[in-house]
Amino acid sequence: MRKLYFLPPVFMLIAGIFGAKLRQIEIDMVFDYATGLARPMASETINLALLSAAAVIFAVIAAVLIPRGRAVLRGYSEAFHISSFFVFALYALLGGAVSVTSGLWFASYMSSHDMFNVNDMFLMLMSFLSGISLITGAVCGFTRKNVPAMRFLGVIPSLFFCLWLLDIYTANRTNPVLLDFVLPCFGYASACLGFFYSAGYIYNRSSPRLTLLFALFGIYFCTASLPDSPGDFELLLTIFFISTQVFNAAIFSKNLCTSQKNKTA
Repeated sequence: MRKLYFLPPVFMLIAGIFGAKLRQIEIDMVFDYATGLARPMASETINLALLSAAAVIFAVIAAVLIPRGRAVLRGYSEAFHISSFFVFALYALLGGAVSVTSGLWFASYMSSHDMFNVNDMFLMLMSFLSGISLITGAVCGFTRKNVPAMRFLGVIPSLFFCLWLLDIYTANRTNPVLLDFVLPCFGYASACLGFFYSAGYIYNRSSPRLTLLFALFGIYFCTASLPDSPGDFELLLTIFFISTQVFNAAIFSKNLCTSQKNKTA
């Protein structure tokens, strides 16, 4: 069973892909083009809600099944240790892709706006630093050394998603149709908490079940909300962060299983 550590994140990713397809159908079929209001009790919305409920239940079961005895990982470099150079290279490339996409997003924003919003520019800066954080985390996990910069950079992805969630709420604060933005809110909130609990290992404040739970939540809800992405750069960033969360959940689960095996040996 220890060989199946990758199944929960992969299952949540597949469920999220189906959720994205249902969400796209919901966007195309449920909302009235004239008023923007959603049809009540639409079958498309019910199907998406049932799939989301099933994904949440699966994630909760996967997290609860972690025995307390497995909470023996010490520090970020042990909790997210990467034993394969290939996986390390992929993870670092994802971090680089996040930073490059953020730079292109900023360049596109500067060229298309005459007046600049400080909040938007700060959000892009946090996105760029999130990529640096992912690269630093990969180095930390691969070398099994606690890189001092992680004490600052480790919380950046969580702050980025917190700001992105606030941006979504601000843009829809007068929107009476919750279905318009509730799925991205779930996705960004889950990703925020997933990276938050992952960063807890940097400060020796571990919570294995919550770390895995919100990583799985983030995978599903961020994937399911892809049709809601307002632009190409936001879509790419979301895809890169989803991939990162899949890696995080799989690596973390593997290290939990390995630590438990070594403890009982």
